[in-house]
Amino acid sequence: MTDKMTDKMTDKIDITHRYIESEEIRTNLAPYYAYYTALSKTFDLDSINTFCDVGCATNLLLYNILLNYPHIDGIGLEYFSYHINHAPDLVKNKILICDIRDDLNIHYKYDLVNCTELAEHIDKQYCQRMINNIKNLTKKYLIMTWSEHGGEHERECDPHHQHLNPLKYHEYITLMQSNGFIKNETITQRFLSHANKLPDFSFWWKESLVVWELIR
Repeated sequence: MTDKMTDKMTDKIDITHRYIESEEIRTNLAPYYAYYTALSKTFDLDSINTFCDVGCATNLLLYNILLNYPHIDGIGLEYFSYHINHAPDLVKNKILICDIRDDLNIHYKYDLVNCTELAEHIDKQYCQRMINNIKNLTKKYLIMTWSEHGGEHERECDPHHQHLNPLKYHEYITLMQSNGFIKNETITQRFLSHANKLPDFSFWWKESLVVWELIR
């Protein structure tokens, strides 16, 4: 890699002022309990030993999981350290502050990886590194969303311009397939079927939620 290319890759977009702490802290447990409910009806969590939530915010999904399945060794990855101060005590020390745009120094693969409301927030030039990191964390199953909304062309629904790389659904599918994932249609439909019965399950999750299986 040339010095010019290296300089370009280190030129991250400064997102600090695009995320206001009071707006980002998760205090409503209901959507995360609904998500946990759909998850627990889709997967046999008794047989899941490790779990990683990439972009965990205040770690409320892992909180619900550990309340019911304390045997699971879980972790949440998050960029903003203020989430630790507002996370439930059960999961405060299970938040790892890191930047998914960097090569993560985590040499561990998790039975189940979750990554919702994250991918569209990552600079386009760091998209592949983000996927590489997620792939390195995944043992078999990845649950992921990728919004097509917001960004520079839909500022009315993204006033702080947080969505740096929204993708159309077919673009998202193609990109993940090119990185060694296949969409598990059966498990995806099972998850969405349970989600559709839960009024507190956020509709924007359902728009692009896919259960991926890592094949290579």
